[in-house]
Amino acid sequence: MRLFHVHISGVAGPHSVIAEAEQAAIDDALYTLGLSELPEGSSVTSEQTGDT
Repeated sequence: MRLFHVHISGVAGPHSVIAEAEQAAIDDALYTLGLSELPEGSSVTSEQTGDT
C-alpha cells in the first residue's frame, strides 16, 4: 500500500488516500470531489506507508 497525494489543478490542497495503485487513488479523488476527469495540470505523488 502506498500513500498517494492527488494534486488537482484549481483545488487548494491535495487529496490524500492510501491505495494499492495510482489509478485507485485518482478514482477516489475524482469521486470525492465530484469530477469526471482530472483537469489539465493535475499530478499524483506517492510515498511508501509503513504497511507491507
